[in-house]
Amino acid sequence: MESIQKTVMELEEAFKTHFASFKVLMLDSIINLTCQLSILSQSVERLELQGRRRILLLHGIPEDKSEELSKGRAADGGNPRPILIKFLDVSLRDKIWFAKTKLKGSGVTLSEFLTRSRHALFMAAREKLGVKQCWTKEGNVYVLGSDGSRHRILTLSDIHKVEQKPPEMSSSPIKPPAPSKLKRTVRK
Repeated sequence: MESIQKTVMELEEAFKTHFASFKVLMLDSIINLTCQLSILSQSVERLELQGRRRILLLHGIPEDKSEELSKGRAADGGNPRPILIKFLDVSLRDKIWFAKTKLKGSGVTLSEFLTRSRHALFMAAREKLGVKQCWTKEGNVYVLGSDGSRHRILTLSDIHKVEQKPPEMSSSPIKPPAPSKLKRTVRK
């Protein structure tokens, strides 16, 4: 009977050891797979943005009931759907993009054709930091920090970092003004 108990205890110890190493192996595998998934997601995002680089969305143009609507989502009744404009030349797209300030007050706006995740990130940044503190450029989301510095936002946690960042205080004491230099005169 004692030999059976001894064998059972040895098997139990061996099982605990093997299970612990198996658990470590599985956790490492999950971490590696998560990293790979993140890298692949970023690559897909970059490729999608590259494909959308030549596209702008025009908002605020009313729809006419007599227009022939292509397949897609129906208008929600209140706001007209944006018009997708695809340019052949990126430089022309950029000229129009940077001239969009001329549309202020007209009710018509231009926006970049962002991916779903970038659009969600942009909207979250606008909600947290305000409309005037956020913008997009070439598919990237930028925000203005409380100290006036510009930050490129890639994740929601980046928004919280900028939001929670206290204004930096100068650690050096205030320096007195430098003494004025004396004028040098030349004797003749």
